[in-house]
Amino acid sequence: MKDVLKAVVIGGLFAVPFLTLYVENDYFFPFITGKNFWFRIIVDLVFAAWVVLALYEVKYRPRVSAIVWSFGILIVVMFFANLFGLHPRSSFWSNFERMDGYVSLIHTFMYMLVLSSMLHSKKHWNYLLNTSLFVAFAVAFYGLAQYGGFIEGASSRIDSRLGNAAYMAVYMLFHIFVAFWLFVETKAVHRKILYAALAIMFTFVLVETGTRGTAVGLAVGVMVMSGYIGLFGAQFKQYRKYAIGGVILLTIAISAFIMGRDTAIVQNNPNLARIANISLQDLEIRGIIWGMAWEGVKERPLLGYGQSNFNYVFNQNYDPRLYAQEQWFDRAHNIFMDWLVTGGFLGLIAYLSIFLSCAWYLFLRPLKNPDDNSFTVMERGVLLGILAGYFTHNLVVFDNIVSYIFFAIILGLINARVGIIPK
Repeated sequence: MKDVLKAVVIGGLFAVPFLTLYVENDYFFPFITGKNFWFRIIVDLVFAAWVVLALYEVKYRPRVSAIVWSFGILIVVMFFANLFGLHPRSSFWSNFERMDGYVSLIHTFMYMLVLSSMLHSKKHWNYLLNTSLFVAFAVAFYGLAQYGGFIEGASSRIDSRLGNAAYMAVYMLFHIFVAFWLFVETKAVHRKILYAALAIMFTFVLVETGTRGTAVGLAVGVMVMSGYIGLFGAQFKQYRKYAIGGVILLTIAISAFIMGRDTAIVQNNPNLARIANISLQDLEIRGIIWGMAWEGVKERPLLGYGQSNFNYVFNQNYDPRLYAQEQWFDRAHNIFMDWLVTGGFLGLIAYLSIFLSCAWYLFLRPLKNPDDNSFTVMERGVLLGILAGYFTHNLVVFDNIVSYIFFAIILGLINARVGIIPK
């Protein structure tokens, strides 16, 4: 019985990364609904099997840390925010276009909790991350086929099997750092070469999505990762040298890119030009939307309007300066404003506490306790980099089912190392 339950749980956990490849053309919004329905089905089966397994085996019981508590508090806060929001049904179930309501939030938490409770060793996590990297390679290869004109895409921006260039960009962002993680974890030279090549491939695909916020997020994440390793990686002399060199190289590359932004090589590539032409003026429309969101926040500051209810704020506080722009927004396109609108200040604080908990385990606790060996300096650097890059991306974009899945994987990885089983 225990072996069957364990097979169901592990099989389900490893099946989830493959959902990125799944597109259900017979459903409304085929890039969204199929992935979400199967994610919920798989997680429900996995969670039920895990609960029974945990009753048999103590070692599989929930590992609890500040990350779990923070996420749990967010779950509680958002339950009441949705219950007392403007349209509870939309808040709990969302719609077919987004499928981003309370049900998705709950399933993300469940997936994270089971991951961290079942996968205890580096070997297990490397198996999962290598599996996900294999899927990411297939997704990126499909995207390159779009780029080369062999497969028709929705636009000149690569979206592959995700249907949205911004969703594709954050998926590539996660896997660039997954490749960095596995590069750090392996000692085999041929594997290091493979992971480095994949990181380069994913970076190219990310650039060709033309998603400016994610490109900035990648630069921020790499800078944070390299800076941390450069400052604290004294015992990893070779990697520390590479990290310091990486910071210098990245600084030079960004400077050269900015100075050469008007060259024909850059401007003749629409996606590269889109990134190169970033300016504060590009945030003008976003700024107007954020101002509208803030007007709504002032009316319901404590618990907000509930998930999937930004359209009410948009309609009520519509700014005529948007007359020449798209006339429908269901997100504020900013992580702070999105959570303020959906969950008020309580929701935003609960959400940010997840990142603060990660910062405690990855940055502050090792400073306070140098003997903390939950992670190596290299591992902490990569994890801080991916969280910084993801957070930066969300300053101008918003989450989707794929980014939720991989955020849950990163949180699960951290919690598996730092969480404890309550007695």
